[in-house]
Amino acid sequence: SLAGTSAIAQSNADTLEQHTALYYRFPAILDDDTYGMVNAAHFNLEKVKELLTKRPELAKAAWDWGFGDYETAIGACSHTGRKDIAELLMSYGAWPDMFTLAMLGMHQSLKEIIESRPGIQSTPGPHGITLLKHAQNRLGQKDIAEEDKANVRKVIAYLEQVGNANVGHTSLVYTEEDKTIFLGDYQ
Repeated sequence: SLAGTSAIAQSNADTLEQHTALYYRFPAILDDDTYGMVNAAHFNLEKVKELLTKRPELAKAAWDWGFGDYETAIGACSHTGRKDIAELLMSYGAWPDMFTLAMLGMHQSLKEIIESRPGIQSTPGPHGITLLKHAQNRLGQKDIAEEDKANVRKVIAYLEQVGNANVGHTSLVYTEEDKTIFLGDYQ
């Protein structure tokens, strides 16, 4: 029928337009892909593998959750204690930071960073999660080997000795009415 042919033609035109229109931030990676990688890196090793197979550069993906709460894919797995995901991302070129080192139990490397920049241990990570909490979250993983446990415990003992590695954000107190100024669509 003519109506059916017209609907197919329109569908084909819509598909062609989607594939030929440049992304508004071309050549940047699509927001959906970046969000998907950072979100999956919290907990989903298989999804991270799938995404890296398609776009290896997603190993360095970073997402702004709002109000400057930037999180990288490796930052996501670092605060959830997912060594397996961190190692995969690093094999694709992700940049480990001090939060990753804490989670991995890399005592000497972390110590050198802190000694070179005293006070840096109180810098919060993604979502305001502290450096100490990154290490503690690794201990919460069921698959952690005894050697890894010992290394992470060494990091935890060091951070407790140095101090100020578990200083959380100070939250502002808002009424429900005050919060309405933040509601809306952000571009």
